[in-house]
Amino acid sequence: MTLCLLVAAIPAASALAPVDITQTDDTLQLGPYLEYLKDPDRREDLAEVRASNELFTPHTGDVLNIGYTSAGHWVRFRLTNTGTEPQTRYLEFRSAFVDRLTLYHPQERTGYGKTESGRLVTPPERPHPSRHFVFPITLSPGADAVYYLYADSADTLTIPLYLHTDTGLQQTVLTSRSWLSFFQGLIAAMAVFSLFLLVTLRDRVYGYYIGVIIMHQGLFFTLFNGLGYQYFGLENPWWSREALSILVSLTMLMIMQFTRVLLDTRNQQPRLDRVIAAIQCAAIAIAGLSLFVDYYLSIRLANLHGSVTALAVWVVGWNALRKDHPAARYFLIAWTSLIVGGLTYSLKSWGLLPSNAFTEHSWQIGAAIEAIFLSLAIADRITNESRQRIRLQYEAQQAQATALEIQRRANETLEKSVRERTEELREANRKLQQLSDTDQLTGISNRRSLERYLQHTFERALVDRKPVAVLLIDIDHFKPVNDTYGHQAGDDCLKEIAERIRSSVASEPVNTRAGPLGLTISMGVYAAAPVKGDSAENFLQKAHQALYRSKHEGRDRVTPFR
Repeated sequence: MTLCLLVAAIPAASALAPVDITQTDDTLQLGPYLEYLKDPDRREDLAEVRASNELFTPHTGDVLNIGYTSAGHWVRFRLTNTGTEPQTRYLEFRSAFVDRLTLYHPQERTGYGKTESGRLVTPPERPHPSRHFVFPITLSPGADAVYYLYADSADTLTIPLYLHTDTGLQQTVLTSRSWLSFFQGLIAAMAVFSLFLLVTLRDRVYGYYIGVIIMHQGLFFTLFNGLGYQYFGLENPWWSREALSILVSLTMLMIMQFTRVLLDTRNQQPRLDRVIAAIQCAAIAIAGLSLFVDYYLSIRLANLHGSVTALAVWVVGWNALRKDHPAARYFLIAWTSLIVGGLTYSLKSWGLLPSNAFTEHSWQIGAAIEAIFLSLAIADRITNESRQRIRLQYEAQQAQATALEIQRRANETLEKSVRERTEELREANRKLQQLSDTDQLTGISNRRSLERYLQHTFERALVDRKPVAVLLIDIDHFKPVNDTYGHQAGDDCLKEIAERIRSSVASEPVNTRAGPLGLTISMGVYAAAPVKGDSAENFLQKAHQALYRSKHEGRDRVTPFR
């Protein structure tokens, strides 16, 4: 039986170009050395496959890309060891989206042995501890063997195979860990900083941003990179497969909600906002269905929904940029970076771009750039709002200053008006007082003014102990003047005499409208320094008595009180 198996293996060996593992670099991409065979019925029968060697198709590219398929696929490759020592290599299947992998490796006496891996195999049961699927291979000196690998998946299927030495594998793992550590550290820092801003500023947009980071850059990429077991101890295969479709849908839901709040689509783009709301409802529905329907269907729905979301959110960002929304520029850069990163990873997976450190981690790089620029978008939004508040405060201060200036001017005008009105009232009161204290005929102070002035003068003289003189004047024989010439002529006499003293009245006739009239006057005088018990009325009475004496003694004279 052993001889038959060896003879049967010779045609296959001769049909494949051998890879001498002693002549290869630390890492070799096996894509150009593969042959593949489609297995529509998923028979997984190595004997039948080996009997169909002539049906294998050579592959010349770096990565064998199958795409979405319900069939299983076989690949085979041939390794030789021309050295004198046993050689150990590590076969790496560098894709997390494969359900089952079975490596059939030749054995000297038992034909072929098999080793299983894939995401439906729990991490402790895999042949080598790694986030990707790694199979150790050992070749004896002079060995020449053909290896068969069976793969099937409910996801899109690509077969990226690499052959490493121990050093090459360590270098690959180190490079991968470095990229992932940088990515995870950046995302963790952004999440913590955003949480601090959320607590400090209490702006809900930071809450949605944290949700995007946790859901997308955190949980999704942790499972996407096959780190669920390493970080969370998630051995159940459900976390390696079914959870992805749920997380994709919930991530799209959170991204769309963040977009709606950040770009204010409800007010700025109401029509697209309704479209986004409908897409959000679809995300919830797909996430719910993913719990019950087969993963083969749920992941396709989730991927289609993710593509629609990417397009819708990009259109929203572009429209916001056209409307000069302050956060749109950074938002559009962030979202475009994620799309380009995901597209680059897809093209690498499809074998249209070379596999290297950049393309292997392009999706995470795009996600990291997205996280950074989304934070800048939020910062720009808050800065713009702060500037707007400052501008509004400045405008309010200017308006208040203007109002105060108007009030000040109004007060000045009012005060001026009040002063003017007060002065007018004072002048009017002065004139009124003057009219009240002035005799209308003669234009001199009347009896009331005289009494008030006399009382004031008397009181001061009493304090200062100074003499006061009171003079009473009467026009001699004035009644005949009124009776003869009329009261108007008498009024003229009063007006004229009110401007003279006794001697001038006697020496010159008084001019009246009836002609010059000769008149005389009589005076009574009382002068003394007031003492306690005196009054202004007493002084006035004594001056009156002196006047009567002047009139009694012949008029045209001044008589002091004795």
